[in-house]
Amino acid sequence: MTIRPKAEKKEKAENIRKQILGGADFADIAKNQSDCPSKQVGGDLGTFTKGQMVKPFEDAAFSQNINEIGPVVETDFGYHIIQVLEKKRSENHEAGRDAKGKISAFLTQQKQQQAFDALLKNLREKTQVVIPSEIRK
Repeated sequence: MTIRPKAEKKEKAENIRKQILGGADFADIAKNQSDCPSKQVGGDLGTFTKGQMVKPFEDAAFSQNINEIGPVVETDFGYHIIQVLEKKRSENHEAGRDAKGKISAFLTQQKQQQAFDALLKNLREKTQVVIPSEIRK
């Protein structure tokens, strides 16, 4: 029975993951075992945001805890072992959340003002104002 190359690559990745879980240094292993260009820097892909990586890789990376060695992930580019070293909140995310609150408050206020204006107009149309003659003098 012959093991197919894809199965061999997955098995190799699983064995490398076991070495890392056993205490081997992730960066050293990446430098010596990885096929990825990032091996030159110990497998470090730097900081990236959602939408920059292929979906299976992104899903795994963004669901992992910091410093956790995740399970082997398969993508169209091969098999990957991911260790998340840090997570940062995007400044755009913070700004977006702040803007969302301000926009929501503004729209609520605008809607309330429109309702008040409509009520006032309706009351003016239905109300007859009578000024007694003694006041008119």
